[in-house]
Amino acid sequence: MPRFPFDESQIEAIATFVLGLVAEPPGGQYLYRPDGPAADRIEGERLLHKYNCGGCHILEMPEIEYGTDPEDVFATEIQPADHDEATKLLLKMRPPRQGLTGEERPFVIDEEQVSLPVVRFRGLRFTWPDPEEDPVDQIHTFDLWETLHIGDKLLLPGERMVVPVQSFAGYKPARGGAFAEWLVETMMERKSQGNRFLAWQMAPPPLYHEGQKVQTPWLYRFLLEPGRLRHSTVLRMPQFNMSSEEAQSLANYFAAVDGVPYPYQDITPRDPDYVAAREEEYHDLLRGEGYLSTAWKALNGPLCQKCHVIAGRRPPPVQDPQKDIRGPDLDLAAERIRPDWAELWISKPTWILPYTSMPVNYPANKPPFELFGSNARAQVIGTRDAVVNYHRLLETLGRVEYKPATTPDVAASGGRR
Repeated sequence: MPRFPFDESQIEAIATFVLGLVAEPPGGQYLYRPDGPAADRIEGERLLHKYNCGGCHILEMPEIEYGTDPEDVFATEIQPADHDEATKLLLKMRPPRQGLTGEERPFVIDEEQVSLPVVRFRGLRFTWPDPEEDPVDQIHTFDLWETLHIGDKLLLPGERMVVPVQSFAGYKPARGGAFAEWLVETMMERKSQGNRFLAWQMAPPPLYHEGQKVQTPWLYRFLLEPGRLRHSTVLRMPQFNMSSEEAQSLANYFAAVDGVPYPYQDITPRDPDYVAAREEEYHDLLRGEGYLSTAWKALNGPLCQKCHVIAGRRPPPVQDPQKDIRGPDLDLAAERIRPDWAELWISKPTWILPYTSMPVNYPANKPPFELFGSNARAQVIGTRDAVVNYHRLLETLGRVEYKPATTPDVAASGGRR
């Protein structure tokens, strides 16, 4: 045996390893036995690998790094159509992360070497640099998928991030979703006429913050027996024949990752006391009608009816695939969607899913209906509560069709139709 040039710490490490090679297992007090969310996350990771969920779905968004002077960053402008309450809800559900990494790197900008702070953000690519342009003018563009601080500037999801090639510092691919990203590029060539947003709507959806979105009992049932949710996708989720224990663990995993209550959730809008409180709060706006009956009218109005099946009534046939998008049937939403997520989604869909075609139907500065005294915020909450109480209202009030005196202008509401 030769004489190795080990120092004292290396000798100690090797000796510790060799002395640890014994047949007896470690004592029970030294074993890690997680429970609760920690155990659910560990078991969920095992099942994600077993069933290759990341083969189709993005589990964690790509991370992009670039150099910039924080003074050159512009905060997201809150639009007149945005609801203050929705902004607060977004910041509560998805607290901002600091994008500045604390690192500075050298970059060559306009043939001059400069040192710039590095920003890291999560997002999806929108465009690649154009090789025909002068290198100085080439840019990457991404859509931001998180709430981000860059210094004291607040950027909200859906913000278009422009990254010059000269200051591009790195790209960490998404965890999972390679097939979805390939399919998007293929659909842009074959079906969406180059529209990346529509192409993403045809692909397996990212599971980023899935736990905040879905009710855990619904996800458990869906994993056992997947059904069709979206009419725009070109593929269906297969039946994996997982056991009920595995489906329960995987459903719990997404809730545990996002730190939301599970396996059961508080569905407050179904509580009689909540409905009574809304009746009192909106008494002067209801004009003698009941709260939920007014909410049911809003849900059965021309805005939701344009894209969704409601109470068995189908939306008009698709005339322009670039604009007329068939949304999920709303009879599935009551047991599927968490109320806070639904409120934020109805208020500002692109804060949750930047590539969505769903518009802002209830802009704060331009309420579409006279319902609830033309109070846009009440219309948002009412529509959410009608979705949550969907089956109860369908049974008690039946199929209704609300036709306002004037047809709302969806295009003017800030949507991406």
